Amino acid sequence: VLAEHLRMDDPARDREALRTALHALRARRQHERIEQWREAAFEGGRVAVGFEGAQKAAERGAIAELIFSDRAWREHPVEVEALVRRALADGARVEIAEPDAVRDLDGTVDGVIAGLRFPIGSAA
Repeated sequence: VLAEHLRMDDPARDREALRTALHALRARRQHERIEQWREAAFEGGRVAVGFEGAQKAAERGAIAELIFSDRAWREHPVEVEALVRRALADGARVEIAEPDAVRDLDGTVDGVIAGLRFPIGSAA
């Protein structure tokens, strides 16, 4: 990632430049993963789209990585918290979507998407 404003002479400005660059990198990676997962969702059963699919995958301990939007969290805080706790207990990586990746989640997959350790059949 390119951090054009990083000059290493002002610690406060440098921290902000690094933070901005890291958020951009994370958003780009999330966007790429979400796109890959959406494309693969109906092929091999290794992706759960939407809250219901992710919840079914979590019940089977299948979630390897979970990404959810702030909107999903605000609209269903109890359910999303339970989903996050279950995924973390099973060793999954959990992330809240960066603002640039949110449109990918909220528009088509209910604000929740998960990459799975193993196929669970009709997770999508």
